[in-house]
Amino acid sequence: MNDQNIRIEHYPAGVRDDRFWISMGPLFFDKNIKKQLPFLTEDLGKNWFIAFDGDVVIGFASVDVKKNGVAMIGSAWVSESKRKRGTYRALTDARLALASEKGAKLVRAVCTTASSSALMKRGFAEVNQRGKYHTLEKKLEGGK
Repeated sequence: MNDQNIRIEHYPAGVRDDRFWISMGPLFFDKNIKKQLPFLTEDLGKNWFIAFDGDVVIGFASVDVKKNGVAMIGSAWVSESKRKRGTYRALTDARLALASEKGAKLVRAVCTTASSSALMKRGFAEVNQRGKYHTLEKKLEGGK
């Protein structure tokens, strides 16, 4: 089921305004989110995508596009009440589009099993696994 009211906002690397901190600040310290994403951190090099339903944050995801042509997909989270409605897919599509636009030739993700299944549906292939973490990669068409 797709949720038609989802709006995704992009916060480019290095740009952190009041709206970003009002939206994301509480989530960086939320105990339930930190349990799911123990390595969640803010880094000015990351591009953040925040999914909203009205004014409520229902998800977020990051991507860090490196100068060597590799983009690293970072932390992603979707509110439990909004899962299975296309939010994660929309956030992933936004990250892939930005990576391609910025010239990445390869996108890499280190993620849990839950995310790896979703990313494999988006064309990623597993290249390594260590414990509960999977390393996935996807070659991008048209990367500069």
